[in-house]
Amino acid sequence: DALFKKYGAMYNVPFEWLKAIALNESSLGLAPSVARGLMSPRDVQASISSDGKSWGLMQVTLTTAKSLDPMATPEKLNNADYSIGLAALYIGTKILPMFSQNDPRFLEWVIKSYNQGPGNTLKEKSGVIKKGYADEYFVRFVRNLN
Repeated sequence: DALFKKYGAMYNVPFEWLKAIALNESSLGLAPSVARGLMSPRDVQASISSDGKSWGLMQVTLTTAKSLDPMATPEKLNNADYSIGLAALYIGTKILPMFSQNDPRFLEWVIKSYNQGPGNTLKEKSGVIKKGYADEYFVRFVRNLN
């Protein structure tokens, strides 16, 4: 919890959100590829996600990581401290400002954006697409949060 609290406070993201996302993304590091990366950060092949796009406790994609830190690498993403910090930075500086806190679906839009990307969430929010693909992700997030 210390890292979730540290970075949550730093980027004004409730630490409980970060922890609930980590539960969704990697079962708090118990997912086999993530556990492998935590033990052996240099083993990027064995620690990559099943879709081949992300690493670490928070399963940040390398594309998103590099948009926040041009020096990001899969090895760095395998470090829990770095992964949580980058996820909190992403949510706090990129995602939260996109949505009004007065919107009754604010939390849903934020969490769905983390999973399906802000562009897809904005399409869903505006009605361009009827349903996003992160609906189940949000349901699991709420369950984890509780």
